[in-house]
Amino acid sequence: MDYFRKFLTFLRKGQNTKGMGYFYLWGGVLLGSALAAVLVDLFVPFGAWWNLIRTVVLVPLSVSIFAVGYGISLILHRTRIKDPSWRPYRTRFSPLWRMRISAIVGALGLVLIYASNESPLFTIFSSGILAVGFALFAFMRRTSQELKREKLGIPDARDVSYDSEVRKLQESRKKIVEARVAKREARRNGKPRFRAFRPISSERSEDQN
Repeated sequence: MDYFRKFLTFLRKGQNTKGMGYFYLWGGVLLGSALAAVLVDLFVPFGAWWNLIRTVVLVPLSVSIFAVGYGISLILHRTRIKDPSWRPYRTRFSPLWRMRISAIVGALGLVLIYASNESPLFTIFSSGILAVGFALFAFMRRTSQELKREKLGIPDARDVSYDSEVRKLQESRKKIVEARVAKREARRNGKPRFRAFRPISSERSEDQN
């Protein structure tokens, strides 16, 4: 993870210093790698050893896709951070929940890779999924405050708040279920109600006769 942090720092510095040159550089790598990926999938058969050629193309293509997307996210972050009510997506979730979300998205990506096997765009599609994997690593990484809190053994306030909300919801549901059960038991154990029998008066019976 330290190497990945250094790679993100390298990308941030490049985007800050080069500006649009950053996108020209990585965009050129992306287009060249994409063209090579299409040619490889069209003319190179699928197999154990032949797939090594695809791997050579897949790595620069996936890295360039991620680099372009990461550069765009940096620009959007600078524009949105001016709004005091906006919070970055990474700080909205605790490290535990970021890992859970990433695991779900990663599993879905693996399924999509298997579904696109031996297609003319297999390498491009796989590179896009791998770029999403890089983005998930960037999403999962812990902040400096989170690392300090974990070293001190302090629980994350977001997890504590979520657990308390879950407990409140479970308790409210439990009370609703208990109230329904008590109402059913009261109906079962209650005495049946009959309408009062009113005898026919003697005068009315004589009139009818």
